[in-house]
Amino acid sequence: MSLVRKAAVAGRFYPADPDECRKLLDVLRRPAEVGPAVGVVMPHAGWVYSGPTAMLSAQAVSAAKPETVVVFGAVHVPDPNRASLFGSGVWQTPLGELRVDEALARRVEKRSADVTADPAAHAWEHSIEVELPLLQYLMGDGFLILPVMVRPGPWAEDVGRVVAREAADLGRRVVFVASTDLTHYGPAFGFEPARSASGRSRPQTPP
Repeated sequence: MSLVRKAAVAGRFYPADPDECRKLLDVLRRPAEVGPAVGVVMPHAGWVYSGPTAMLSAQAVSAAKPETVVVFGAVHVPDPNRASLFGSGVWQTPLGELRVDEALARRVEKRSADVTADPAAHAWEHSIEVELPLLQYLMGDGFLILPVMVRPGPWAEDVGRVVAREAADLGRRVVFVASTDLTHYGPAFGFEPARSASGRSRPQTPP
């Protein structure tokens, strides 16, 4: 039976109703011409906050006409793995379903000791989900996805290398999306401004 990852934050980070989704995406779409990208950074805050920036990234992805979009997601939920892969099935959004690139997923899981197939880890994480309807709005359902949550650490770069190599070996036309918060700043995140000797604020090194 195919795994189905249902939309967990529709109605919170973005509209749950398909028509409302499309109306907001019509507003967010940038009129500027955006060239094709090999990879983009895309923020995953609520659309009312980072939607215009996320849309520019999505337009650059769309311009490349990828067969597979690899989304490296941030991790805000308990996750025991260095990198958690959703390796088969579909992701549902208000705009429909997107299929996982299962052939690429199998190769990545086999080749990387840092990647664990763990669809349950994705159940409540929003960092990948929030970005998928923007891509669907621009490209329909004619592309595959590879969702990978990656905790920060020295292994992250190696995970990216493995995915890139396996995609190339398969001959996939791929675009890479790095899902990011851009900045979480303040005491709740353990990252606050510190005073330098001059009295100016300077960022502390995150723990």
